[in-house]
Amino acid sequence: MQIQGASDQLRISGFSHGVRNAQLVEKLHEDLPQTMEVLMDRARVFVKGKATCSNMTGSSFRSNNNRGAVAHNFVIRRQQWGGGQRAQSGTKPVSTNMVRYTGQHPRFIQYTELSKTPRQILATEGVIFPTPVKQRPTANKNSHKFCEYHRDKGHDTDECWILKQEIEKAVKTGRLNHLVKAIKDGKGEPGVHKVIGMVQAAECSFEKNVKRAGSNIERWMYQEICFPAIGPEEVHDGPIIVSAVMAGHQVRRIYVDNGSALEIMYYQCFQQLDEEIQQLLLPVNAPLQSFSGEMVRPVGQLTLMVTMGYGQLVRTLPMTFLVVKACSVHNIILGRSGIRALGAVASTVHGAIKFPTPKGLVTLMTESMVHVAEVRHSDGGLKGSFSGEIKKEASEQWVINDCFSGQKIEVGTDLSEEIKLKLWDLLTNSLDVFAWQPSDMKGVPRKYAEHKLKVYDSRRPVQQKKRSMGAERSKAVMTEIRKLVEADILRPVQYQTWVANPDMVKKSDNSWRMCIDFKDLNNACPKDCYPLPDIDERVEAVARFKFKCFLDAYKGYHQIQMCKEDEDKTAFVTKEGLFCYTKMSFGLKNAGATYQKLMDETFQPQYGRNLEAYVDDVVIKSDSEEQMIEDIKETFGRLREIQMRLNPKKCSFGMKSGKFLGMMIDSDGIGVNPSKVEAVLKMVAPSSVKDIMVLNGRLVAIQ
Repeated sequence: MQIQGASDQLRISGFSHGVRNAQLVEKLHEDLPQTMEVLMDRARVFVKGKATCSNMTGSSFRSNNNRGAVAHNFVIRRQQWGGGQRAQSGTKPVSTNMVRYTGQHPRFIQYTELSKTPRQILATEGVIFPTPVKQRPTANKNSHKFCEYHRDKGHDTDECWILKQEIEKAVKTGRLNHLVKAIKDGKGEPGVHKVIGMVQAAECSFEKNVKRAGSNIERWMYQEICFPAIGPEEVHDGPIIVSAVMAGHQVRRIYVDNGSALEIMYYQCFQQLDEEIQQLLLPVNAPLQSFSGEMVRPVGQLTLMVTMGYGQLVRTLPMTFLVVKACSVHNIILGRSGIRALGAVASTVHGAIKFPTPKGLVTLMTESMVHVAEVRHSDGGLKGSFSGEIKKEASEQWVINDCFSGQKIEVGTDLSEEIKLKLWDLLTNSLDVFAWQPSDMKGVPRKYAEHKLKVYDSRRPVQQKKRSMGAERSKAVMTEIRKLVEADILRPVQYQTWVANPDMVKKSDNSWRMCIDFKDLNNACPKDCYPLPDIDERVEAVARFKFKCFLDAYKGYHQIQMCKEDEDKTAFVTKEGLFCYTKMSFGLKNAGATYQKLMDETFQPQYGRNLEAYVDDVVIKSDSEEQMIEDIKETFGRLREIQMRLNPKKCSFGMKSGKFLGMMIDSDGIGVNPSKVEAVLKMVAPSSVKDIMVLNGRLVAIQ
């Protein structure tokens, strides 16, 4: 691919980045050419010299050795970068010469003048440096200095000799050519005296087999890439999302990003790889810097064989990915280095990426599977366009209890007929696991769980005054109380010292939820610091499994009993008297910790293997239909043991996708729940100062 009108400086920089021969790069940097013609002449001379050296026979080497030529080692004092002082704006003037010590890697004694200090290069450039060897402990180590490369005290990052060597090596191989001051300023490097480190007798350091420059690039790589003209109605304004095969895995949602310097693999994608591949992960010390300036430390780096294209138009090449723990709707970010390796050209307007293959050009169009929710300007206003939700899966409604035909269980339609018969037999023989009415809840035995308040002895009881309530809310309160008294969740009481007030909140299905204002009681109780699981880890652990069963406990919190001496403290006042809870109520301090502790003790043997639970949200995960039946049996057995009952109307079995902890999940990954972002997408742009003030007030309230 050729670019018309490019300056010599740009062409020289591009040539330096593209050359893979370190010796040629070093030769060119000894006196940087001013024009492309001079550069090409020097490259041709270099190639001819290497070819001549490769044609020399072994006998000539032996004859030279017999002449008595002996290698002379010269001891050269290594010059420190900046004389041992901290670098301010760059490095010392350039010398691309290096000293070769017998049996060791080449060491540089002078360094190329760069526009950034070593500390800045380590923090911002994203170059992958080798993991340094741990320093030996010394008595005179300076504890006031810290090296970010070694992650140890003793010297500053800008004084680190090992880091300077690695940076110079990166410059010589072209990875940091954009920081060389001579290239940026369009000038050649100042002349410096060459330093001879060792003279070797009759030994050629060139490679044995030398090809002509550019011969390692196949002719098909020079295919012309162009995009056709399109009309305004065909213009694409979204991200370019493609798929690829990586180490035998079909990976979707690969974001082609020209703004990323490196290839990124998100952790949720890494977790879905085979264990053998995950073990290839190598440690990385260099942090990444996002466009907002935030520093992120990768988990490690992983090199995989990547195949892109379709049919016979495919390319397979190795790519190195930095594995990052971060939330994203994408699995992979294909950055500039990967795009350059493919020789690809991406067009956002066309929503496509093109690159050459041995059989011709291949065009990959963007996939409209999962995109980020976008708010774009259209018709004079802001309109939301969400194309990333995972569509609700088709399902069947089963009536497994003829006495309660209105309560149906949801079952996935993709199950085979044989598995559906097995699932039907399992569910119809497990009616005792479900609560078909409030009286079916027996409650978890106290030996498994019991909620205690632990009220401070120094706190005086608080009796809230009865609050007035509208007729509709008051009627809903009494209806709910009658149900809970019948289910032995509430009982009437008298002469209470702790008294709260109820409040009614409308749910999404227009029914009412009764909440109790326990703020005074909660302030008198200590906090239970039992840890809740990480939501992201739970969601990621479920997503990759093919079959999922979503379970919901029937009035989950109400299945755990209150401690006997604490029941009276949960009293609240209504127009028909005082009532207190005999079972754990929503709104009580530490209720979530008590419930999670019960879940952890009950399902600990299943965690990570075939089940995940976050408080009252439980998901059974399986890789196959047969395994799903066995996993359901195991889970039902543990539920029977603790006498916990499920809500049949909120349970689904054999699903490939569904909602879990506010996210939409399926076997392809994680998506956004449309109901959670609907308000933002429908939000109208502020059109006046008053609208802006209202918006600011809402944002402050959210914070």
